[in-house]
Amino acid sequence: MKKKCRILQIMMYSLLLCSCSINGQQANTIVLTQRFTALPETMEEVVVERVAEETILSEQKTIYTKKETPLASGEKSWIAKEIDSGSPEKEIKYYNVVYDYEGNELSKTHILGEDLLVPSSPRIRQFGAKVEQGTFFNPSFSRYGVDCEGCRGEYTGVGNTAIGIKMDVNKGVMQADGTWKQGITWEGYYIVAADKSIPFCSILKISNHNYSGEGLTPNEPFYAIVLDRGGAIKNNRLDFYIGSEDWVNKNVKSVSKRTPLAEIVRLGGLVYKKKGYSCKL
Repeated sequence: MKKKCRILQIMMYSLLLCSCSINGQQANTIVLTQRFTALPETMEEVVVERVAEETILSEQKTIYTKKETPLASGEKSWIAKEIDSGSPEKEIKYYNVVYDYEGNELSKTHILGEDLLVPSSPRIRQFGAKVEQGTFFNPSFSRYGVDCEGCRGEYTGVGNTAIGIKMDVNKGVMQADGTWKQGITWEGYYIVAADKSIPFCSILKISNHNYSGEGLTPNEPFYAIVLDRGGAIKNNRLDFYIGSEDWVNKNVKSVSKRTPLAEIVRLGGLVYKKKGYSCKL
């Protein structure tokens, strides 16, 4: 009788092991779908889990399209919104993993013949969107200094941005606490002038750029903050503050040809303080 009970236990264990199912839609995670206990020859309780492990083989491509319908109020032809995130190419492998009662892994067996190769689908971004957090555009860059022709600091080398952030060719940029910092950044952000449709203090992530110097490395993303305006700065054009007009191709060099990408990671953030305007940190 004991022998028959033992055989029934083994048969039930085998049926449960074969009946597990897997949800392979979660990326980059181990998916646990069924837990059960069994009594092996040692009569010690074990836990068997069927898991899936996913490996990303290649990232998805990004495709840009244009909006086919007329632009609605506030939409810009040069602003793109992501309408489909797509998915990368990935490989899924399945395993049976056995743990003891205390959770220690006893064995891990690859289930042959069940591997899946999931093809990638493209990420789609469509031009013709409103200026919002999470949207994109391809900036056309120019560079300027505080001593630019027609600027307040043309002769003195001292001036300020459109919201009053002070700049000095020799001292650098005045930070939020009133101290001066050498260089061309404000609170760690590079300074740009942008179209008026992008509010002051908006933060941009710039990638695929070609700038070198002042802490910049070509194609390594950097963050910029909109602190300035300009009569000729319209649509997707950004004017990059480099300190002095004499420093063009000296401190911040354009070393190659690329199509840079700007992502709006924060929209706005202008605040008024007793001493004037500033930006949220």
